[in-house]
Amino acid sequence: MERRFIRALLAIVLLASVSTASADSAFRFANYYGDHMVLQRAPHSANVWGVVADCDDVTVEFNGKMYTATMIQDGPAMCKWIVTLPPTTDIGPYLITATSQKHGKISLSDVLFGDVWICSGQSNMQFTVPQAFNASEEIAKAANYPHIRLFTAALKASSTPVDELLGIEQQWAVAGPKTVGGSPWGYFSATCWFFGRDIYDYVKYPIGLVDTDWGGTPVEAWSSPDALAKCFKQPQLSQTDPNPHEHSVLWNAMIYPFLNMTIYGAIWYQGEANAGAPDTYNCTFPAMIDDWRAKWYEHSGKHTDPVFPFGFVQLSATGNSNATVGGFPVIRWAQTDDYGYVPNKRMEKVFMAVAMDLGDPTSPYGSIHPRDKEDVGARLALAGRAVAYGDTKVYYTGPLAKSAKVTTPSTPSLTEVEVNFAEIFMGLELRYPYGFEIGCGATNDTVLQWIEATAVKIEGYSVLIQAPNCPTGKTAEMIRYCWRTDPCTFKKCPVYSGDLPSPPFIMPLS
Repeated sequence: MERRFIRALLAIVLLASVSTASADSAFRFANYYGDHMVLQRAPHSANVWGVVADCDDVTVEFNGKMYTATMIQDGPAMCKWIVTLPPTTDIGPYLITATSQKHGKISLSDVLFGDVWICSGQSNMQFTVPQAFNASEEIAKAANYPHIRLFTAALKASSTPVDELLGIEQQWAVAGPKTVGGSPWGYFSATCWFFGRDIYDYVKYPIGLVDTDWGGTPVEAWSSPDALAKCFKQPQLSQTDPNPHEHSVLWNAMIYPFLNMTIYGAIWYQGEANAGAPDTYNCTFPAMIDDWRAKWYEHSGKHTDPVFPFGFVQLSATGNSNATVGGFPVIRWAQTDDYGYVPNKRMEKVFMAVAMDLGDPTSPYGSIHPRDKEDVGARLALAGRAVAYGDTKVYYTGPLAKSAKVTTPSTPSLTEVEVNFAEIFMGLELRYPYGFEIGCGATNDTVLQWIEATAVKIEGYSVLIQAPNCPTGKTAEMIRYCWRTDPCTFKKCPVYSGDLPSPPFIMPLS
């Protein structure tokens, strides 16, 4: 009896917190539910909900049992209805039927139970499989993955939260050549697909991929007012006629509607739009993750993990010159909350794919849109296996810089530094000698003078680098690595292990 009461109470909280969009019919499921969808598997419980005219009682039949829906008044002659299904391990397929005495029956067919992943961000997440390298081959192989199901939200903005999508680009569909190989910039997201495909190959049960992204948009557009309040005294909230660059407008229209649905995790590819003013990203990005988790936990009736796995792609390269510093290195560093790696103390159950060595200066879509999304998805899936699924056997980090110290130089005119790395898989590999810099400063300096260094050799788990001595009156104080918008050519950054690159870093010298 107590369990029944708690479940009903959670359902009331879930539904009371949102307002329903205008109904298309007297009795229906919420518009992002459909045939062929994936609902979240056990140990989580999945929610199924919709709207009904006249607040008529609704029952749901699932797997041979009947469930009575919780009803919440939503207007003079309309109610929301919701059923929380029991945790389900068997994948299906299932038929889910909802019945109203006044309005008849509606159903969802070919429903599978697996893990549901949200894929969001800006244009590099929106970038589709037909635009990627090896598109024809990859699209053809999609026929081998009928247990991966795909959904793509339309590009819509709203000045206030809406509880259903304002548009749908691709309703739930079985993965195959037509559904993976849709229109460029339409569907389906290449990063989302390659990540989901590799996760499916690992877990061997259904995966639902929900693609909701918009090119050229900043992190602030995807953040709720609560999240923005952590970083700004006065968030600039849209009032009317929102454009996709304004604060919270994509949170309102493209994230908020999904909060009622139980999910397993989310992946994110964004940051380019914030590179022009990157200094707040180390606040806004972690705050957005925290807020998404808290809101999903609350609105899904506490059925989504309050610290669900969150993966992101560290910004790739753009341009074709390694002379430009720009905002990209600051964003890459800020994406880790200035730790240089994830997960960390601030960003629990967060994982990433390093992509700075996957630049594509000749991309027909502009160098800011590299076509190699397969490596991006593969690296993200390796990290996801470890962090989201607890795979202790997979190597996913690349070598991580642990410390750096000035050593006795072999030549008086040079400064030598030993950079020590951790998280090594079968030794360090040096693919390119340039990418390290020494920061020289004096007591009252507020800006360091950076001098290019050369990696000369590997000694165990360390890389020895050399640089010209600092100018008179200055001493070597800091070291940074790959601190450029385009730090290296394709897969030729300096330090690798297990075919994975070291992430960029900046740290003091000891």
